[in-house]
Amino acid sequence: MGCAVGDVDNDGDVDVYITRYGEDSLFINQDGGQFLDATAASGISNLQWGTAASFFDYDRDGWLDLFVVNYVDYFPGSICEDGAGRRDFCGPESLTGTTSKLYHNVSASSSSASPLSASRAGEGPKFEDVTVASGIARRVGKGLGVICRDFDMDGRQDILVANDGAENFLWIQHDNSAFSNEALLRGVALNRIGEAEANMGVVADDFDRDGFSDLFITHLREESDTLFRGTQFGQFADQTVASGFGVTSLPFTSFGVAAVDFDHDADLDLAICNGGVKRGLRTNSSDVDDFWRDYAQRNEIYLNNGRGNFVSEDGLGGSDFSRRVEVSRALLSGDMDNDGDVDLLVTNCSGPARLYRNDFPKLGNWLTITAQDPALKRIALGAQIQLIAGKLVINREINPSTGYLGSNDPRVHFGLGNAPRYDAIRVYWPSGNGEIEEFPGGQLNQQITLVRGTGRILAGGSP
Repeated sequence: MGCAVGDVDNDGDVDVYITRYGEDSLFINQDGGQFLDATAASGISNLQWGTAASFFDYDRDGWLDLFVVNYVDYFPGSICEDGAGRRDFCGPESLTGTTSKLYHNVSASSSSASPLSASRAGEGPKFEDVTVASGIARRVGKGLGVICRDFDMDGRQDILVANDGAENFLWIQHDNSAFSNEALLRGVALNRIGEAEANMGVVADDFDRDGFSDLFITHLREESDTLFRGTQFGQFADQTVASGFGVTSLPFTSFGVAAVDFDHDADLDLAICNGGVKRGLRTNSSDVDDFWRDYAQRNEIYLNNGRGNFVSEDGLGGSDFSRRVEVSRALLSGDMDNDGDVDLLVTNCSGPARLYRNDFPKLGNWLTITAQDPALKRIALGAQIQLIAGKLVINREINPSTGYLGSNDPRVHFGLGNAPRYDAIRVYWPSGNGEIEEFPGGQLNQQITLVRGTGRILAGGSP
């Protein structure tokens, strides 16, 4: 189904977690691109239908923990039909939901070695199932998407789960690593008319640059994709119609989604992958075989007008990405050719994965940033990056586990319009001491790495 990528043993290379209909797997990188299945030895055991997964450090101890979203309790003998009596895919409405899983990385406490050298002690990563202790087990859902980040900006990582045909969960973390579901209180459980939708892919970013993170969630055909505006930290309001998605997204069943500044005008655009799960208008496209022609749909790109409202790229001439008609699912973003803009990778049902190079005409400059913590020997997942260029202030987060069932390029990409240079970069490190570090300005149109401890401490840090 899906995957998460991160360095769970702090040895300097990335490891991979794979979700499945059946038992999931954790593969540990053996320093050279060879991977060892360490699922059983690590203490992880997820036998449910795993979908999205994310590595994140929820207790801020320097070790990446793991959150796994589970879907429904599906019996393989189930038979479903469409309105014409033809056999079709089953929906979630008649199936029982399951609980997600939270695994605490206890590698430091399980090793006699120093907290940052357990892997060198030959013991491998160790995880403890804290689903019940954390409070996550209190709710049963039909999860497909996940984002782990600090939504209320209190220094603790929270968890949003997108549930298929049911209300979303927003697990807010409080003291002692305990979580409570506050989705209804914070405006993201249901849409603006109080209905649960078929929530699938999800991204979180500041689309209107007002300083508050917004949420975008993809949905089933005849349910518009939904944009929840951040009204303050951790509070949201459904502003789908005002943003431009109310009508244009209705014909599509949307899964994968990526927030990318394709044209470098300093505003985040949206790419969306589509593909039916119920029969629709039949296509004659040669991109799919006969069976899938009842389910195939084209993908979409929406360009941000600078105020957090969106216009379909289809009305501006379109591109290969939005012309091809297939049954698409996951959408991954990253600068595949290291030329300074973000490209897209699409996975398809019964078809090849497709890599789309970004050839949008560029309206400005760019900067790509990696934030490295040398003590952990890895990229600082969960770090907040604030870039300042004159009056332009843009906030991003290092979080590859967004979208739908995949892991994206962990480098943070900024389009900067006509800014001639950047003045400063502030990194809000994901640690318990609230450390904020500022790095000096410089030239644009380059990739840079910010190393923790080499900038100027503005707050927190060691005494």
